[in-house]
Amino acid sequence: MKETGPRAEVDLSPAPGWTARMVDVLFYLGLAGLLTIYLFPLVEQGEINPLTVAAGVASVASLLAVHLRRRRPMLLFFLLLVASTLLTLAGDVPASLFLLPAGLFCLEAYDRRKWVRRWVVPLVVVALIFWLLFTSAQVAFTVIASVTLLSVVGWARGIRAQRQYRESLVERLAVAERERDLRTAQAVAAERARIARDIHDLVSHSLAVVAVQAAGAERIADRDPAMAKEALGVISRTARDALAEMRGMLEVLRTPGGESATDAPSPGLSDLAAMVDGLAERGVPARLEVVGEPYELAQGAELALYRVVQEALTNAVKHGDQSDVRVVVGYTHDGVQATVANRVAETETTATAVPGSGSGQLGMRERLAIYGGTLAIEQTGGDYSVTARLPRHDSTARSKGEQP
Repeated sequence: MKETGPRAEVDLSPAPGWTARMVDVLFYLGLAGLLTIYLFPLVEQGEINPLTVAAGVASVASLLAVHLRRRRPMLLFFLLLVASTLLTLAGDVPASLFLLPAGLFCLEAYDRRKWVRRWVVPLVVVALIFWLLFTSAQVAFTVIASVTLLSVVGWARGIRAQRQYRESLVERLAVAERERDLRTAQAVAAERARIARDIHDLVSHSLAVVAVQAAGAERIADRDPAMAKEALGVISRTARDALAEMRGMLEVLRTPGGESATDAPSPGLSDLAAMVDGLAERGVPARLEVVGEPYELAQGAELALYRVVQEALTNAVKHGDQSDVRVVVGYTHDGVQATVANRVAETETTATAVPGSGSGQLGMRERLAIYGGTLAIEQTGGDYSVTARLPRHDSTARSKGEQP
C-alpha cells in the first residue's frame, strides 16, 4: 500500500511532571539572575553602547526562549552563546561564560540528535576550556568545574530521558501488538461465524431433502419397493454430499491461516444449476432460468447469493406443496437478481426468521447487506417468492467469456 505523504513524527517522550516544572522555574530564575548580575554593572558604570544594547537584547531573547529548551534546545544554546559573547565583549567579564553551561545542559538533556551530543557538545566544552585557561586561572577553575558538573548532570538527564523514551516506545509497541492481535481475533471470529452460517444452510438444505425423500419412501415402501429403494439412494447421496462439503468447511478451522488444505473454491452462481438439478433428481420439481449475459461478481458476493438461494430452496422444500419450484437469475447492467418462487402448502406457513445470524430471513438479509444487497419476500395467496438483489461493481464483475 502506497503512502500518501510523509509520516508525522510522534513525540513518545513522557509529558513533564511536577518535578520537571519546578526545574523549569529554577532554571529560569537562575538564568535571569545571572543575566541581571552581568547587565546591571554595565548600566551603573554608564557603559551604554551598541554592544551593551545588543547584549541586553540577546539576554532578553534568551530569557524568552527558556520555555523552548525542551523542544528547541539548539535555539536556546545559540541565544545564550550570543548573549555570553556580547556580554564578554561589552564589559570584559569572562564570568558571563557561566551562561554557556546552561546551554550545554539543554543540548545534552533534550536534543535527541546523536551528532549534537557526539560532536557539538564536546567541541564547545573543549573550546570553552581553552578560552578560560588563557583568560584567568581563578575564573577558569570555577567555570571548568561548573561546566563539568552541569555536563555530567545534563548527560545523566539525557540518558534518563532516552531510557524513558525507550520504555514509552516499548509500551506503545506492546499496545499496538495487542490491538493487532485483537483485530486478528475479530477477523477469525468473523470467519468462524461465516462458516457457521454456511454449515447451517448446508445442513438445513440437506436435511430438508432427506426428510422429504424419507417420508416418500415410507409411504410407498409396501406398494413400490423399487421406488422406495431409489428414494433411499437419494437420501444416501444427499448425506454423502453434505458430509463432503461440511468436511471442506471444517478443514478451514483446522488449517493455519484459515485456508482449506484442498483450496476448494467456494460455490457461486455457476453452481446453482447443479443444485437445482440435484433437487430435481431427488424428486423435487425444480427448474432454473437464467436471463441476460452472465458475469462474475466478487467471490464473497457470489457465495452470499448462492447461500440465499439455497436457503430459499430449503424453505420451498420444507413448506411448499412440491408442485413447482422456480429459480430465476437475471443479469443486468446494474446487478444480479435471483428469485425463488413456489406454492405454499395449505397446512404450512412460511418460514419465519429465527433469532441469530445465518437463520431464516434474518440470516439471508445479513448476508446480502454485507455486499450492499437487498432481500424482498412476497406472498400472494398461495404463491410465495424470495428475491435477492446484489449490485454490480465494475472492479469485480466480468463476463463469463472474459475469464482467463
